[in-house]
Amino acid sequence: MGPSFFPQAQVITFGSGGLGSLKLFYVAGLSVLMCVLTGGVAIASEPHSHPSFPSILLITLDTTRADRLGAYGNKDGLTPSLDEFAKSATLFQRCEAPAPQTEPSHVTIFSGWYPARHGVRKNLNVDLAAGVPLLAENFKKGGYQTGAFVSSYVLLGHFGLDRGFDEYDASFYDLRKPASSVERRSAETLSKATEWLKGRASPWFCWIHLYDAHSPYNPPSPFREKYKGNSYNGEIAYMDSALGGFFSWMRSSGMDKNTIMVVCADHGESLGEHGEPEHGVFLYDATTRVPLLIHMPKQTAPQSVSRDVSLVDIAPTLRDLCGLPSASSDGVSLVPLLRGEPIKRGPAVIESLVPLLDYGWAPLYAAVNGHFKFILAPRPELYDLAEDPMETKNIIGDNPKEGVALEKVLKQYIVAEEGKSLPSRNVSLGEEEMQSLRSLGYLSGGGAPVSRKIFKDPKDCITILNEIYKSVATRKAGHEREAVALLEDALARDPGNATVLFLIGQTYEDFDKSRAEAAYREAIRAMPSYPQPYIRLVTLLLESGRYQASYDTATVAISQAHDYSGMLNVLKAWAAFRLDKPRLEVMGALDEARKHAPERPLALKLKALLSIQDGDKEQALSYLGRMANCAPCFLMKAVGNDDDFKVLREDARFWSLVMCQE
Repeated sequence: MGPSFFPQAQVITFGSGGLGSLKLFYVAGLSVLMCVLTGGVAIASEPHSHPSFPSILLITLDTTRADRLGAYGNKDGLTPSLDEFAKSATLFQRCEAPAPQTEPSHVTIFSGWYPARHGVRKNLNVDLAAGVPLLAENFKKGGYQTGAFVSSYVLLGHFGLDRGFDEYDASFYDLRKPASSVERRSAETLSKATEWLKGRASPWFCWIHLYDAHSPYNPPSPFREKYKGNSYNGEIAYMDSALGGFFSWMRSSGMDKNTIMVVCADHGESLGEHGEPEHGVFLYDATTRVPLLIHMPKQTAPQSVSRDVSLVDIAPTLRDLCGLPSASSDGVSLVPLLRGEPIKRGPAVIESLVPLLDYGWAPLYAAVNGHFKFILAPRPELYDLAEDPMETKNIIGDNPKEGVALEKVLKQYIVAEEGKSLPSRNVSLGEEEMQSLRSLGYLSGGGAPVSRKIFKDPKDCITILNEIYKSVATRKAGHEREAVALLEDALARDPGNATVLFLIGQTYEDFDKSRAEAAYREAIRAMPSYPQPYIRLVTLLLESGRYQASYDTATVAISQAHDYSGMLNVLKAWAAFRLDKPRLEVMGALDEARKHAPERPLALKLKALLSIQDGDKEQALSYLGRMANCAPCFLMKAVGNDDDFKVLREDARFWSLVMCQE
């Protein structure tokens, strides 16, 4: 007999034979008509007009370690609201993230596919392929109202997760202020979600993403003062407090009565364990073990599951619970575990391609099976998590059989999943996106593709990694020369690292443009297909009046690099304009840029200048108006001081556009 909140289904069978039998399941008071085929594959009919069909609330907590929740054994009292929630939920003691980064992990949550299959291997590296099945699309087709409320630039809708949502709220982000509008606090996001939920009839699917625990850690008062010296804990405590108010509203409004609620993290956070700052590279528990809590309607008692599971299991579980059509999945439904029954699943797989894509080091893969974790690396690792939860004793030499078995699983995963991976477009980012990423603490947006034949074990590169992180913080504090010194030391330890060379160029731009150019050229030599150094180099050439050099460099870059942001084509159009190239060529470059991304401020500025050349002041003002809607204030103010626009200075509308307020 299963738990009281998930009663054994009453089953009425209508015939048998052939492919299967038609059955009507009554689960938790909900009627779901399903055709059960041989092999246990269930395909739902159209049940979603039923007013009692459950709504779904999915809350993802960015960068939240499982061991910070009281429900998972923490004694510091950081999470009373989540601990209370756990008292009427199923707690999965061991849930693995598929990757220690936000975007790959969230795509896995929504698709039920591992990163190697859906193609998103790191943040902001590719556009999500159209063929990746997403939960929101499933729910929308099933008659659900769908809403999403995210808290970070990394999950803006145009990166692909907005598919299937009636409303996808990321209203905090302002292209005019790319460095200062990259995230919002939990209270703001939860308020937006509450407004959407108020009075909404079932069924609905609502996703809420909270980002507070991600660096930089800066909790608001009184959490800042209470957790001085441990700001990460302060962010966790603040987020939990905001959730407390939201959960209280859900109960008082009755919105929780027929709602399945799932709370999980996308990945954890390393606070110095194994020498790693933050997350993204290593695959130890600090960054890969995450909380997973599922509350069913009418559930009043806690349940704990010791079976190891993965975030890849969430999508098939929700499809199963709501009678949605099944979809190909790398995960399994956890519904039997909710009923107190066993499941069959292979080891949970984890990957980190950040070492490879950002630094040219060896990628890492891990497999967790019961209390064993195996990490595939140049120097492989095996840990007994029951005896050694901090993963300090590599027992690969003591348990060769277990290591060999899990290594085989990972190698099969790599071959099989790579073969199934859908084609995705590499993304390169323009200056607005790069400003946003720097503000969030990310090192580079596009990633540095591999330029090595020998791949270092990331364990041997921890000093380099820490120097890179320290340099970013040092530059942000205004100590550019110290930041360059740190990066130069990192480069000496790892010659040819294209990301380090790019960061050196960025930092030199603050005080020595010629050295910045040299660093960008060296980064391009190290990796000719890396677009970001090209973008910055072409920009510097344009700004210094070397139009032919900028035109030639942009032309080469477009032939070599994957510039799906369109920025290189925009810059080439500017160079062609300054060189008095034919109008057809200038517009051709702008049109090509438009194919890859929304029209950028610099493209609109150039179109305004072309309109002035044509004598069409009204059209020029129209383009500037569109530019003002997406350009930072400093760009608009620069237009006001630009003599190319002096013919518009007698028009008051011109000044209203360029005299914007920060």
